[in-house]
Amino acid sequence: MTIRSSMYFTFNGQRSDDFGIVNVNMESGMLSEPFAAGRSIRKQRVRGRDRGYFQEIELEEFKFTVTFAWKIGWENEDKLREVARWLLTPKYYAPLVFADQPDKIYYCLCVDSPELIHNSLKQGYVRLSFECCDAYAYTPVYERVFDLSDNPSEGSVIVLENIGDAECKPIVSIYKVGSGDVTIRNQSNGNAEMTLVQLSGGETVDVDCENRLIKSDLPLTYRYDNLRGDYLSLPIFDNRLLIRGRCKLKFIYQFKRLQ
Repeated sequence: MTIRSSMYFTFNGQRSDDFGIVNVNMESGMLSEPFAAGRSIRKQRVRGRDRGYFQEIELEEFKFTVTFAWKIGWENEDKLREVARWLLTPKYYAPLVFADQPDKIYYCLCVDSPELIHNSLKQGYVRLSFECCDAYAYTPVYERVFDLSDNPSEGSVIVLENIGDAECKPIVSIYKVGSGDVTIRNQSNGNAEMTLVQLSGGETVDVDCENRLIKSDLPLTYRYDNLRGDYLSLPIFDNRLLIRGRCKLKFIYQFKRLQ
């Protein structure tokens, strides 16, 4: 399914049909919409060399245009203001979900100049552009819980599947059973390790691997200096994680989608 195939959408927790609005297409012929975010090649130019040195592919923020219309028009100016508040007052990226794509979430804001096209009879449509926080759409939030309170000294292997199109950096909540260390080694990612050392028994530590934040539930306790290795990253497809240390683990994550 695509954006233009959906009649209804939800933005910032409110449904478009609550405002009497439907997603419409004003073009003739086949529908056109972005296939994916814009991309460009970053390279270094050197005098006397025609071919630049490749550095990386740079992804732009995903942008798309939506046109919506009132099914029976708006009653008065207050209705227009109500819609404007709904779409334009968020100060940070808000979730946008189309009815035909409930498993795809765009975190975006309205940008550029929204345009109202009407017939002077309180009937018409609005055209506006959305810009996402990055190049991806996101799946709903997933949670996986593992009780390794009796984890043997050699550790246990669990498998997490990344069904997205890019690496995933989850939030890892660690409840430590007994004092000591907890190590997570990703055997599917070059044996990269994330270890929290010298945790207290009964302590819960939340590690936000995307934003590189660590929070303990113990008062006045900061665990950044207890981190060894790097924050956990899950490449696409299966990830075999070797867990050492007695603990209870909760993984919270969303997958990134290019399309």
